[in-house]
Amino acid sequence: MSTSAKAWSIEELDYNSYESRQRSEIAPEAIRQRLKQAAVGNRAHWDGTWSPAPYKGFAFQAMVNGASSNAPLSIDLGEIQNEAISLIKRPGVLYKLPAASFHQTVANTFSANRLQDSITDKGLLEDFPKILAEAIEDLPPSDSEEAPMMRMIGISVFRTAFGILGVFPRQDDFNRIIGFRD
Repeated sequence: MSTSAKAWSIEELDYNSYESRQRSEIAPEAIRQRLKQAAVGNRAHWDGTWSPAPYKGFAFQAMVNGASSNAPLSIDLGEIQNEAISLIKRPGVLYKLPAASFHQTVANTFSANRLQDSITDKGLLEDFPKILAEAIEDLPPSDSEEAPMMRMIGISVFRTAFGILGVFPRQDDFNRIIGFRD
């Protein structure tokens, strides 16, 4: 890993710690605590109808609708969304993401202030996609032909959004994702 890449890296949890954290985040008490910290997001605007706001950044995402085997998950997520919206009787409180945007972030490189501080201000914005592409080319090939798989385990509350959390039934899949991020 280059010196500049090390400056950008974030320490990841090990497999057991990750699994434990994911499960603790969907516990009722954790959700109650998270709801107390919830805030209005800035990625959509309400003026009688919702409109998405621009959000600059770079991330690697696995789109739910990118694999036909995920069709039941996409349907379930849509139903969960609709139920959440129906429980909140005030318009403009929740922004309903379109099903085409349902995703799992595999690696979040830089966005918002981190993008500005680490990439834009250093004059790297134009070259950053090429830097990422070269890093991906240097990755060793996977031993598995199967895509990594997650199992969704429950809903959680992030600071400005609800999300569905997942775990990796196979530690090798977790290791592949962490290897990719590294």
